[in-house]
Amino acid sequence: MADYQDVITRKGVDTDVIRVYPSASVEIYESGTSTLVDTVVADNNGVLIVSSLDTGHYDFKVGGVIVKTLHHVKADHTHNPSESFVFFHSGAITSDEDAVTTKPAFVSDVAGSITKVKVTAAYVDATGNVTMHLLQGTDSGASALTVSSDSVWNTAINPGSAYYRWQYVDDSPSLSVSADDVVQLGIDYTATSVQGVAVEIIFEPS
Repeated sequence: MADYQDVITRKGVDTDVIRVYPSASVEIYESGTSTLVDTVVADNNGVLIVSSLDTGHYDFKVGGVIVKTLHHVKADHTHNPSESFVFFHSGAITSDEDAVTTKPAFVSDVAGSITKVKVTAAYVDATGNVTMHLLQGTDSGASALTVSSDSVWNTAINPGSAYYRWQYVDDSPSLSVSADDVVQLGIDYTATSVQGVAVEIIFEPS
């Protein structure tokens, strides 16, 4: 299957009428550059077939003149949108918590990766100190996930001063998730007072 197909045309001399240009030799450049990607000859009907063309922006030139600039999406190119999942702990955190039944679990039905983790706390005092963990394991597990054995990511909420609306963002956690993996929240408690914590993860299917 061809990645790109088009009818190459040009305007007739002194006219606005578009006519087919049979057997045209077409140069394809990365848009706005002099990087030649391919040279293809149209058939006798002016049909241009490009067997391999990656998704991207291109300039198509006939006789050194740009006929069209376009954004091409490869025939088999697909993009799965990212998903966002939030774990929320209301009120004050006063103890360790692993994958307790009161906390939700996220299960992916496809493989992918966690590309961002955002942590917010409604309030943390000057001595507040808890560590938030993402726990990862397979679905239908025989036992609960734990911080000690299943933590794949963590960050401490311990800014050293009292804050309302404290936040932390990890833009590159690089966490791989297999199909049917479970991700859940775990908390390692150290000192009060940390309150109203949400952990948001951005998951992109591969």
